[in-house]
Amino acid sequence: MQNIIYQLWKQAAIIALLIGVDLAVSLPIMGATYRPFRWMAMAPAGAATLYPMIQNLTFTGGKPSLSAEVRTGSAVLQRSTNLLNATGWTDVAATPANGQVIQLTDTNPVPHGAFYRVKRIYTGAP
Repeated sequence: MQNIIYQLWKQAAIIALLIGVDLAVSLPIMGATYRPFRWMAMAPAGAATLYPMIQNLTFTGGKPSLSAEVRTGSAVLQRSTNLLNATGWTDVAATPANGQVIQLTDTNPVPHGAFYRVKRIYTGAP
């Protein structure tokens, strides 16, 4: 029982430390204030974003297909079999977008597992 209480206090101390660092550290970058742990915050539903929001992933006939909402520009579905290789992403599908939900399908999937991401190609102001 003492070990469990000790572990809980230890976790609470780490959380308090992270919150303290987040409140104490702010870095001015290009006119904005960067807070190191703000990436942990959740955006409310329907919030505007510059990044494609993946909404659904399905497999039809062994081919992965996903839907994403992209504000403007084009969306490119990319595939990688190794997340440790930053340059190992391959474009597998592309389509223009204008604030609607689009469907992207990998028509030639690899036989083993793969990672997918959607990249937005800017064509104007965000």
